[in-house]
Amino acid sequence: MHETVFYLAAVWMTGLLGLSVLLVIRARSTAVRILALDQLTLILIAFLVLYAAPTARRTTSTRRWCCRCSASSGRSPPRGTTPRGGSSE
Repeated sequence: MHETVFYLAAVWMTGLLGLSVLLVIRARSTAVRILALDQLTLILIAFLVLYAAPTARRTTSTRRWCCRCSASSGRSPPRGTTPRGGSSE
């Protein structure tokens, strides 16, 4: 996702979040308040998804396999990769 799109989406969702909080506070009936809380929950989930997209890409692109870390964790490196030592085991 491009940075501009990410920040634009974050600003838009922040505005929606603020409006949803105001709707929860100023709701006159219980039914409207419940619907506003449901909307608020969905917007918070969307915020988590938006934040997770660039974070997941950063962590997977910086992960490197070596013979020490794969041996100590009990996992084997992904197929098609070789340990840093140079020889494939």
